Order: sequence, then C-alpha cells, then structure tokens
Amino acid sequence: MTEDRPQMASEQKGFLARLSRGLIEGGRWKAVLVLLGMLTCGVYLFFRYNSKYTLVVTALVLGVLAAVLFCQRLDKGEGARHDFAFIVGLALSGLVFTFVFAPGTVPDEIYHFNSSYKYSDMILMQEVSNTSITMRACDAEFEDAVLYHYHSDPSLTAPTVNRSLYRTVVQSFALFAGDAELVQVPVDSSYAVEANLPQLKLPSALGIVLARIIGLGSVPLFYLGRLFNFAFFVILVVAAVKITPIGRNIFKVVSLLPMTLHVASSYSYDAGTIGLAFLFCALALKAMCLERKLDKRELAALAVAAVLMAPCKVIYSFLLVILMLLPSDRFATPKSGRLYKFGVIGGIIAFVALLRIDTFAAMFVNTTSQTVSEVSSSSSPAYYSFTDLVTDPLGTVALLARTTDAYADFYMLSMVGAQLGWFQSTLFAPYYAALPLFFILALSSVRSPEDKEILPRAPRAAFFGAFAVFYIALLVEFAIAWTTDGSFLIEGVQGRYFLPMLPLLLLALRGRTVTLSRSIMPVLELSEIFIGLFIVLRAFAIALTL
Repeated sequence: MTEDRPQMASEQKGFLARLSRGLIEGGRWKAVLVLLGMLTCGVYLFFRYNSKYTLVVTALVLGVLAAVLFCQRLDKGEGARHDFAFIVGLALSGLVFTFVFAPGTVPDEIYHFNSSYKYSDMILMQEVSNTSITMRACDAEFEDAVLYHYHSDPSLTAPTVNRSLYRTVVQSFALFAGDAELVQVPVDSSYAVEANLPQLKLPSALGIVLARIIGLGSVPLFYLGRLFNFAFFVILVVAAVKITPIGRNIFKVVSLLPMTLHVASSYSYDAGTIGLAFLFCALALKAMCLERKLDKRELAALAVAAVLMAPCKVIYSFLLVILMLLPSDRFATPKSGRLYKFGVIGGIIAFVALLRIDTFAAMFVNTTSQTVSEVSSSSSPAYYSFTDLVTDPLGTVALLARTTDAYADFYMLSMVGAQLGWFQSTLFAPYYAALPLFFILALSSVRSPEDKEILPRAPRAAFFGAFAVFYIALLVEFAIAWTTDGSFLIEGVQGRYFLPMLPLLLLALRGRTVTLSRSIMPVLELSEIFIGLFIVLRAFAIALTL
C-alpha cells in the first residue's frame, strides 16, 4: 500500500503540471475550465435571479469566450504577433457591453447622444441652433420614453438599468422609422464645438446619419451610433498596439478593462479620447525607442496625433511629456528637434487657449461652468476659484489630502469597472471580481518575452511625475468646476478619467528587477475578458429584478 503512494503523488504532480501548462499554453484544459466556469456562473445567476434571459446572455458570453480561445490557438507560434485573440476579444466583449447596457445608462450618455445628433444635423444640412436639435419625431419620442425614463419615477435621480427600461426599449423597437417628420426638440445645452470636438463626435454622428438616410427606426439608430463610436475606439487601440515597441501588454490590458469597454461602447467621447491618447503614446514611444532619425512622415504623424489628442480634454496634455523626452539624435539637428517640440506644443497651447478662452477666464473667479459675463446674473452657487486655491496653499494641500483619503478607493474601483452603469449601487461588482483586475494590471507592466523593452530611469521618473502632476491638476480642475467654495472634499472626480494616463503610470513602474521567463499574456487577456463578461452578466441578471 505504501509503495502506491509515491506513484499516486507522481500522477497527481503530473496532472497538475499538465493542467498548469495547458492553462498557460492554450491547451484543452484552459478551454474546458473557462467555458465550464462561465457556464456555472450563468446557471447560478439564473437560479439566483430567476430570469430566462440570463441564460440567453450566458450563451452569448460563452460564444465570445469560445471565439477568444480559438483565436489564441491561431496566435500561437514563435514570434507570432497576429493579436487575433486580443482584437476578437476586444470587439466581441465591447458588443456585449453595447447591447446589455440600455440606452442612456452610461455616464453622460444622454448629453453625448444629443451632441452626436446635432452633428448629424450639420452633416445633413438641417437647421441647427443653440437651444434646440432638429430630430425625427420618432427619435424625439424615443428619447423622451427611453433616455429620460427616470423622469417619470420620482425615486430615480439618474438613468437606471432595470426591467422596466428593457421593456420600454423593446416596445420602442421598429426596424424602420414610423414618423420621420422633423421637429425641434428643446435642449438645455448648446453642445458647443469646443466641448464636443469633431474628432470625438463624428464617428457616432456618422452612424446616426447612416441610420437616418436608410430610414431605420429609433432603437436601431441609437445602437448604430454606439457601434460606430466603438469601432473608432477599436481601430485606434489596435493601431496603438501594433505601433508601440514597448508596453503592448499594458495597452491591451487597459483597453480590456470593464470601465474602458463600458464608456467605449457608448456615445461617450471618452472612446475617442482614450483611443487617441493610446495612439499618440504609441507613436511617441516608437520615436523614443528608435535608433535612427525620424523621417518626415513619422514626424507628421506624431504631430497630427498630438494635435488631435490634446484638445479632447486639456488635462491629458500631460501626455505631451513624452514628446519633450525624445532624444535630440532622432532629429536632423538638435536645433530642428527643439523647434519641432516647442512648435508642436506651443501650437497646441495656443489652439487650446483660443478654444477654451471663456473657461480659462472663469477659473480666476468664483463661478460655475458659465462664462464670466453670465455669472453676474446667475444665482448658481460659487465654486472654488484658481485664485482661492493659490492664495491658500496649506488649505489647498489639506483639501487634496482629505479628498484622496476619502475617495481613493472609489477612484480605483471605478477606474477598473467595478461600478458600471450611472454609478448604480445595485450593480456594483463584488470585490472578488474587481480586485483581480488590479493584479492583471500589475502583471501587464512586468517584462515578458514578447514585451521586454524597458525605458531608462529618467523617462520613467518623468512619466511618474507627469502622472502625479496630472492627478493634482485633475483635483484642482474639479475643485474649480464642481466643488462649492468651502466644501470639505472635492467632488465630481471619477476613476474613468485616469484611463488615458494609466499606461504612462504602468510604464513608469516597469523595472529590471522582475522579468517573466515566459509569456502569460494569453492568460491575462482571457482572465480579464472573463471577469469583464461576468461583471456584465451579473449586472444584467440583477437589473432584471429591479
């Protein structure tokens, strides 16, 4: 009997070795465990929340995971850089987010839908004004019934994902428009171009234009605009991953975060902002890592990416630090390098200043987002001003410290996607789903065979410093824009605002001390997609009970 024990131990050890090797290398054990795990989650949620539609979404999710597993086998091979699994996982996961979250339930989506619709009016040469939008009558009815559904329920203060909303969307569905007569719909915002730049709004607007030309109904129109916006994001991210010589795993993991997919698969201009930030970073990192001089086409592409990215949200101009770190030997002469850097950055500063002159002027008085001329006749509460914060440095430091202490956990959890929907508390993901996402982010920053480059200490220190200054500037911005003068904490900051800067922080944390001997990116990729789909499936199951 005792002689059998070593043999049993050896067999168990062999089984565990095969299992671990299969999980890493893409063998059948990975497919079986992943699909069985998600099926178990779906069946549990079905019995827990008692809705047959949960099983329908579970089947869709299983299809996504099966496609990713299949593509991972296609990606295998020495030096393979096809990234089929990443592209398919990103696209299909985003489609699940697109259709599971009902219209208007992503932060600020109602605003962004109206802004995109206004752009579609301009493209179709319809009447445009600062007080109304020209809409088809059926789209106006859809907006009132679906996007503003919470107005009819006094208990709701923001768009909420629930069974009633899903039912309303289904009842509003029609393949083709019923009443296409144009009407003027009053709005409470002018949707100014400087706050809704063309490079951010044209993709979703083109989706709406196509739907209007074909004569699609309101629900198909809404989702087509979402799909065009998400497709723009996917194109930018895939291009960034292909271009960058360093941090490919980082860009992949950040783009697959549930929060990234949540905003990218909606009308939010965060889709274009994040995508353009990634593309600029990739081009700048490529220029930094090259061992030759940049040609005119590369210089032009980098300048165009910077000009398109920086005005999206001025706060992300801190990414331009990469431009300043380009070695002088990448240019024809050191003088031409200095002229290029200061020319691009100076031009961006001048353009942004001209674009946001009213905003910058308002920073120095106690005001809201109104222009200075409007403040004197307004009864709106006074917010912190830039002058207030500068003249009381100790008080400002204390305000920043208190805010960080109170909200750091919220920033981190909402950054990765534990709080989807319009911060709907009933949909918050459990810690056992959210915390592994931070582990995945950390592992993506570690050197591995397919992503082994490392930056020198000086650029890494500059990246870390840029992120720290960005964080302070972000809090200051929201103190001025959102926080009533004298408040104990700064309000309005959300974790999603950190996503465009996150690759910079992760690259700054990459060192030589820890290096992986083999690639674990397929496991990280699949794990992150699994967690994101589970969070969405769980949110859907819960929403059907509300």
